[in-house]
Order: sequence, then structure tokens, then C-alpha cells
Amino acid sequence: MATNENGYLRGQVGNLVSRKVGTKNIVQTKPGRKIRQTESSKSAAADFGYASAA
Repeated sequence: MATNENGYLRGQVGNLVSRKVGTKNIVQTKPGRKIRQTESSKSAAADFGYASAA
């Protein structure tokens, strides 16, 4: 639930987060789900790291 404090929204509504930064009212979305690496993408990243070091 968001509240109105002296003309500024504070709190969250659904996936929107409202906050005050200085004299501005910022509205952002919450971060989504984190994408995890698979074993094959981890090994490909390691191979790329070895190749870039050479």
C-alpha cells in the first residue's frame, strides 16, 4: 500500500515501488526473477575466459 505524504507517494502498489529522492517522486518496478546459469553456460563462460586470457 502506498501513502501520500505531503504530495509524495511512499510505498508500493503491485509491482510498482514509489520513493522520494530529493525533491522528486520516483516510481520503479520491482526487480524480476533472477535468471540462473545452466551448467553448460557456466562451462562455456569458463572456456571463453581461458581463450581471452591467451
